[in-house]
Amino acid sequence: MVELYWPQSTTFLAGSDRYAGPGVHDVPDDLEEGFRARGWEDPPEEDDESNDAEGSDGDYQTLDPSEYTIAELEDELETGDFDAALDEIEEAEKEQKDRDGALEAIADRRDQLEE
Repeated sequence: MVELYWPQSTTFLAGSDRYAGPGVHDVPDDLEEGFRARGWEDPPEEDDESNDAEGSDGDYQTLDPSEYTIAELEDELETGDFDAALDEIEEAEKEQKDRDGALEAIADRRDQLEE
């Protein structure tokens, strides 16, 4: 087995195996090349703060709103993990699905931050 990182916020299916992302998973050695060809990466360093909402180097966590239902997007935004990326998330939504409910969820989160 080899440890690989699935960076997407989706579930990767390989036969009957399911890998929820983003996350680090053990995958069979003989499948490593195929997994890497589909976007899998080496696991991040343990001291890497890239999964924090805002790391020490100023990076922040974002998400692809098109991968979420409106209800799921609302739940994710309510965590506060993506507050620094609301502009980016809004722009991605407008470019992709342009759903009124998703744009409203982003606006609602901004309103909550202003209170």
